[in-house]
Amino acid sequence: MVKGTECRDLAILNGATLTITGTLIMGHEKTIFVKDNSYLFIDGGTIINANIVVEPGGTLIIDGDGTLILDANDNITIESGGLLEYDYGTTDIIN
Repeated sequence: MVKGTECRDLAILNGATLTITGTLIMGHEKTIFVKDNSYLFIDGGTIINANIVVEPGGTLIIDGDGTLILDANDNITIESGGLLEYDYGTTDIIN
C-alpha cells in the first residue's frame, strides 16, 4: 500500500501487487510501470499526475470508485498483452 507523494518512477515487478487505497501524488512527468505478472490495483484510492504503462503480462485494475486524475501531458498506455480491468471508477483529465 502506498500513500503520499512519490517523486520518481515506480516499477511493480516480480509478480507483486501495488494497491492504492489512499491518495498517491506522482511527481511531474513520472511513470508507474506495471511489469509482467504484476498488478496495479486502485481500490477506492486516487492517483494524481501519473503516466501509467502496463507492459505485456501486467494488469491495471480500477475498482471500488478508484480515481485517476491526470493532466493533459499524462498518458495511460496498455501495451499489447497488458490488461485493463475497469469495474467502477473515474478518470479525470485536467489542464
